[in-house]
Formats: sequence, structure tokens, C-alpha cells
Amino acid sequence: MSRNKIHGEFAMRVVGRVLAISYVGAFNEEGYMAFVKNAREHAAGLQAQPWGTIDNISNWELSVHATAGLIRQAVQASVKLNRRFIAIVDSKQGFAQSVFLNYVRDIEGLECRLFSSEDAAWQWYRELGLLNELSYGEGIAARGGDA
Repeated sequence: MSRNKIHGEFAMRVVGRVLAISYVGAFNEEGYMAFVKNAREHAAGLQAQPWGTIDNISNWELSVHATAGLIRQAVQASVKLNRRFIAIVDSKQGFAQSVFLNYVRDIEGLECRLFSSEDAAWQWYRELGLLNELSYGEGIAARGGDA
């Protein structure tokens, strides 16, 4: 059985009750599955209370069609684990934003907001009370992708 090379890179960190994620490049199914594994590990400690994500897609390239359903399924599963908020950040505010938003906008129980900067998304989470005394520059970090 041959295995495809992982495409797509990500970085994530947990700050308070927020999982901050940056996406780079185009993800294939293998890259997306590696991402999901890391995201589940990072979110495990957040599930006792409502939590959210900052999904910075400014450097995300449209993924293969096979990942569209996977993205939606993963977000739906995270809502069942008490995820209540998603902040989509796209400094370019391009087509990728529309595509990503279409994957998640109508998921029941998830409040979705669009931002052009991470600073604005962090401010929203401060207002919601999801950040503790840590500044948004601190937290538990991980990287993944074509390593």
C-alpha cells in the first residue's frame, strides 16, 4: 500500500480556552488527517467549558475537494465537544474565506465571525471571557506539516 506525502502545514497553540491555528498551503487528505490528530490533542483540555478557535487562513490555499467534507465533519464533531466559537481570520479576504465559511457557517451551536486580523479575533475572545491572564502571545504550541 502506497502512502501519499503530506501536503499542507499548520501551527497551533492553546491560550486560555482558545485554540489558535494558522494554515499554510494546500492540504491533501493525509495533511488534513495529521492536522486533525494534532487539533484533537490540543483541544482535549478545553472541552470542560465552552471554547473557540482562531482559524487564520490568510496563507491557506484551496484544498482538494476530498477535504471539504472532512473539514465540516471535524468542526461538527468539535461542537459536540463544547466548541462554541470560530473566528476566521483572512488578511487577504479572498476566495478562500468564502470557501472556508461555506464549510462551517450553518453548523448549529457554532457562532462564526470573520476578521481581517488576528488582533481583532483575540479582542473578540477577550470580550467573550475565553482568555485568562495569559497574553495571546503565550500558550502551548505545536507545528506540523511537511516535516
